[in-house]
This record gives sequence, structure tokens and C-alpha cells, in this order.
Amino acid sequence: MYKLKNIIAVCILFCTIKVAHGQTSIGIKQGATFSQVLFSDLDFEFNTRFQQELQVGNLTGIAFKYFNQKNVGLQVELNLTQKGWTQILATGEKFKSTLNYIQMPIMTHIRIGNGKLKPFLIGGLFLSYLNAAKENTVLESENDKVLFHYTIADDKRFEFGLGGGGGLSLATKIGTFQGSVKFMQGLANIIDEKGASDPTFSKNQSVEVSFGYFYTLSKLKEK
Repeated sequence: MYKLKNIIAVCILFCTIKVAHGQTSIGIKQGATFSQVLFSDLDFEFNTRFQQELQVGNLTGIAFKYFNQKNVGLQVELNLTQKGWTQILATGEKFKSTLNYIQMPIMTHIRIGNGKLKPFLIGGLFLSYLNAAKENTVLESENDKVLFHYTIADDKRFEFGLGGGGGLSLATKIGTFQGSVKFMQGLANIIDEKGASDPTFSKNQSVEVSFGYFYTLSKLKEK
């Protein structure tokens, strides 16, 4: 909990300080995630032990943008995001494991063009802390077998990884509207390998689709 408070404090610091000569803005965002978990044994044949489908989750958060150059800046977010996996069982039923994270992406933001409507590219790293986890199926047949379970007490709560994508931003008199798509790849295993039945490789993978609004706190000043 102490580390989580530190993460929130750093984000608030980014969002409240106006950097000299820079354009700063703060915003809110809402969207959806489409996620799965890459599982593997020692042979690194991903997801061959069972069939998965993409799991749809919620994404909401706040974001801070700072530009000290015209088209190159920094974007920091603090999000509540859902990840996880959905296993399709032998009887056609679905086992769904939902992982709720507090996530902090720190990314370079590159705007393209000079008009009010600008495409942009974004990329960098993210840090995550698992806040809650749940499963939502009852096995009704002995033919159904769930291979992996995530438990907060035994498995890993901290995650880090890389992400990147792009989108469009529209500057208006009342603020900037921004839509984006990002691919996020976790680099840390989420399930601790405690025995032969646990995977040697278990990493979150997701696509985030979001729409946001940013209010400008200060404008870029000529140097």
C-alpha cells in the first residue's frame, strides 16, 4: 500500500506542476480493453494447452501531457484497467479470470502535422499493481478442466511492460479531444511458478481503445 501511495503521489505531482515554457494539460479518459494472457511451458508454444478468446474489460483514468517542443512531449496516465483471460472449456462453457489493475503508463507523445486535427504516435513503458482478481464460472461437467488459476495471496501483483500505438487529437476552444489505440505487452509473469502444473511463461497482453478530453493548463511559450 505504501508503494501504491507513492505512485499516486508522483502522478498528482506531474498533473499539478506547470513546467516553464511548456504546454501542459490534464484530462480524463474512458475506454475498453481486449486482453488475453500468453501461457507457455518450456517449449514456448504459446496457448497450446487450451483455447482462449479475447476478454473485454473496462478502462478509465486521468492523464497529464507536457510538451516542451511543438510536437514532441510526455504523456503520463493513472488508469483503472481490467485484464485477464477467458478459457473455452470442453463443454463450450467459459472460464473467465478478471484482473483489475492500477496502471501507470509513461510514454512519449509525438504529434504529426500543424492543423487542429492531428494524428499522433505514442510509446513507452507502464507499471501496474493488481488491486483485485475474480473468477466467474462454476464447472458443471467433469470434462471441464481449468488449467490455471490466479490467486492474490500466491501470485504476483506487480507488473511492468511496454506499450505503443497511435490516434487522433482535435484541438478546440474548450479543450482537446483525443482518441487512441494502444498495444500493451507485459514483461513480467503474473503467475508464480510453484510447481509442475504452473506455466513457465504467463504474461498479460492487451489492446486498449480509449477516448479522452484534455483541458489546457498552460500554453507552449516561444523561447
